Amino acid sequence: MTNEEYYQNTGILAKRAVRRKVLRGGYPGCAPLGYKNEVIAGKHVIVPDAEKAPLVREAFALHAQGRTLQQIIAELTPKGLVSRNGKPLGVSSLHLILHNPVYRGYVSYEDLLIAGNHIPLIGESKRALREEYGSSHDTRFATLSSTTNGPQCSLGFTKSNP
Repeated sequence: MTNEEYYQNTGILAKRAVRRKVLRGGYPGCAPLGYKNEVIAGKHVIVPDAEKAPLVREAFALHAQGRTLQQIIAELTPKGLVSRNGKPLGVSSLHLILHNPVYRGYVSYEDLLIAGNHIPLIGESKRALREEYGSSHDTRFATLSSTTNGPQCSLGFTKSNP
């Protein structure tokens, strides 16, 4: 086996391991804002961050009231809603947070939307989630590929852009 074949095989095995974790409801990678990574019973999981989770919930509430992204940032930055490096969130970062299904209890990976094992920061009905992501499938294995650049989802989820 050449070095190139070894590294290709390693990459394939890593992708398979991540996919298996996601299919079991696990979150791959570093926890999103409002969550923190922890090891519980030998498993790496995300749990709500006691400091940031209430601020993320408040961002969702303000957005539901019709506030602009700039207004939300202006109100929550002094309260501590900042990025990992301590800088204020940008408008695009807040937009991604408000449209990330992880906060509703789901994990998106490749073209799948999987019910996560983590605690959602906001509650939302399965129907509302399906409407946002344009899927009539069961939300356990809802495909996002049909929403690429569609009117329901401005994020353009595809296999190459999870």
